[in-house]
Amino acid sequence: MTTYTIALFLHFLAVVAAFGATSVLHSALFRMHKARRAAEARDAVATVARVAPRMPIFALALFLTGAWLTIQSWQWSAPWIDAGIVGLVVMVALGGVILRPRLMALRQALGEGEGPLTAEQIALSRNTTLWVGAMIPPMIATGIMFDMVTKPSMGMSLVFIAIAMAIGAVGGLRFARMPKPA
Repeated sequence: MTTYTIALFLHFLAVVAAFGATSVLHSALFRMHKARRAAEARDAVATVARVAPRMPIFALALFLTGAWLTIQSWQWSAPWIDAGIVGLVVMVALGGVILRPRLMALRQALGEGEGPLTAEQIALSRNTTLWVGAMIPPMIATGIMFDMVTKPSMGMSLVFIAIAMAIGAVGGLRFARMPKPA
């Protein structure tokens, strides 16, 4: 056992924790999407509000363990490492700039009511930017993982991340437009 293998294990552990948290977030968003009453949607948004603030911690853990791996066996100039850092920054930025304000607006609109969702509340829960912003980060992470395994040039690293982002955007559009169950 070496310090590299320990760092690699911790890096994988951070990836698993981040994807686990992302699964909880997306499960709550899907519950919000299916909600018919304000209380149901409010409960789902509350779950997101509890988990989302931890995502930057997972990002920091990924960066620090990745930095440890880089210092031990790679170079900061490796293009797939640089692309991974850019992707990580984009994921955190999407959370703060795109998701947080939309979820806060939805949380405020849900208020304390218990009745059926209003048209405004439904519109906020179906916000296209919200859904696209929610679906892109896990796809960026998938693109980064592909880059970490294949170690392509910078151009190809960014292409793979861009393809992953496009897949996330299409998924987000699909969920934003999906009708509520009858």
